[in-house]
Amino acid sequence: MRGSGSSWWSTCRRIAVLERGRRRGLLWVAVAPRGHVIGFALMEITRGIALIDQLSVLDRWQGQGFGTALIERCATKARTLGHASLHLTTYRDVAWNKPFYARRGFTEVARGAFDRTLRVEFLSGVIHGHPVWRRALMRR
Repeated sequence: MRGSGSSWWSTCRRIAVLERGRRRGLLWVAVAPRGHVIGFALMEITRGIALIDQLSVLDRWQGQGFGTALIERCATKARTLGHASLHLTTYRDVAWNKPFYARRGFTEVARGAFDRTLRVEFLSGVIHGHPVWRRALMRR
């Protein structure tokens, strides 16, 4: 592997997060007809909240229902675990993000409506380099 040590460490940490999700039954992978991985969803249960932590589908495969199917897997798992709501955070300034989630039943939670748990979860994104002013919390 080429690159700086920090790049290598960052890659290892991301792989560890995915592996932890897989072991907990909170990672789903979308596979193309020929068996290639084309997307994934990683859900977290943190502070009593069911949260889609990561959702990604390769550009070429977007618009074919894979993202929706991954969201539905997360929603089903959240309900199975006793959660009435499923949450996610997304960037406000990426034009297609909020509309994509809104079409799948998510609505933005007004910042004044955050309870303590949601506020802590939302603000934890700052640690990972996600400025609060650019983010929206959504729920369905």
